[in-house]
Formats: sequence, structure tokens, C-alpha cells
Amino acid sequence: MKLKEHSQVFVRPDRLIPEKNNYEMSNSCQIENLNEIYLKYFGYKNEGFYVEVGAHDGYTWSNSFGLGGAGWSGMLFEPTPTLAKICSQNHAGLKTTTFPIALGAPETEGEMIDLYVDMVAGSLSTIKKEVAEAYNTMDWTNDHLKDMNTIKVPLHSLDYALQTSRFEDGSQFPKNFDVLCIDVEGAELDVVRGFNIDLWKPKMIIIETHESLPDERLKVDTPRIFDIFKFHGYNKVYSDEINSIWVSIPPLNED
Repeated sequence: MKLKEHSQVFVRPDRLIPEKNNYEMSNSCQIENLNEIYLKYFGYKNEGFYVEVGAHDGYTWSNSFGLGGAGWSGMLFEPTPTLAKICSQNHAGLKTTTFPIALGAPETEGEMIDLYVDMVAGSLSTIKKEVAEAYNTMDWTNDHLKDMNTIKVPLHSLDYALQTSRFEDGSQFPKNFDVLCIDVEGAELDVVRGFNIDLWKPKMIIIETHESLPDERLKVDTPRIFDIFKFHGYNKVYSDEINSIWVSIPPLNED
């Protein structure tokens, strides 16, 4: 597990060549053994589908970059316009499409909402005012949100986004896809509430829940998120101070 150090935006160099039979993850991937977890449940394959909600620049802190690099098709959602543009650049040549929108609660579908913008590196930007205020009291955030600057961004539910968005070739995102990653700085429950799990049935969900983080303010929604996943038949296979991983499929080979 890697804590976010909130460095400046990294623009990916020329396309990385994956090691044979390994997913070449970002060097700042938050989960240090994520390649091994992917291999355990999916093996190495160069066709698959994934979604990244809160994609940042598409590389820094990414838990999904290695999937795109292996040839998987992905939809990435990032509400900060400058980061969404860089995300597209970092995925040039890959089978991914970046959408510059926020995802959140179904009751705010189609609204223009305030995004509290991390003016230093962008990685702490949030649509949750209470989260921005909490970040401003934490030493490790280095005053990234101290001025509480906001911009208006469009918001949709994840259901709506997947139903209406298209890849560049015009194709629609499939049901029963492989991996869903959610990292939206406190709005994770809103995203989950706007997502019909039984309809889309992702095989693996990686979500920022701060389960073992001491600060209770960043995990007030964690028990409810976990209850939703359990109700829909998912099992937790990994957790640390930032992320939790849930699956609806067994590993390819038992340890």
C-alpha cells in the first residue's frame, strides 16, 4: 500500500512494454502487489474491460494502468478538465476513452456541481465539501485545498455514464466486465448508490474506503459500502489504509 504523497502530475513517457505475462502497473500504484492479485483472478490476458472512476492523470496512483497497457478496453472518468486531458494523453495508443465528468449520487443526475479543486496536484479534489474541510485539518495534505477553490462540473451516475458513453469506435460498454476502480475522495458511496451492481456485475471492485486508517472522518461510509457489496455476493480479498478489493469470482488457482 502506498499513501498518496501528492506529487506533481506525471505525464507518461513513451508507451511501456509490459513484461511477459505481467501487468505493468504504474510505479506509484497504490497497491504494491496488485499485479499478482490481477494474475490470481484473471491470469494474464490482453483482452478485458475495466472502468476507472476518479482517474486523475491516468497514471499517477493508478490501480488500472497496467490493464490498459496489456490491451484491455477501459472507460476512465475524471472531472478536473486539465487532468482529464492529461489522462487522455497518457493513454494515447491504448484502447481507452476518457470522459471529463464527475460521477456521484443518482439524485443529482445531470446537475452541475461544485468540485473542490486540489490546486497543487489535483489528487485530493472532491465533490464533498465536508471531505475538503476535513483534509484542511490534516498535516499530510499540505494545504492542497486550503483556499476551497471550486469549479462547476457535470455530474452523472455511473449507471447513466456506462449506458450512454461509447468507446471511440462507437461500441458500448459490456455487462459482466472485469474490473471497476473507484477513487473519488469521499464520494465512493454516492458512486456505488448510482450503480446497478446486479446489472453490470463487475468481477472485481477496487475502492478507496480507508478501512484501517485511524481518522474516522474518511471512512464514515465504509460499513455501508461493505454491506452493499456483501449483499450482492462479493467477498473482500484485500484491504489496507486506502483501498479494499472485492470479488465475485474465485481465484483461478487456490493457493
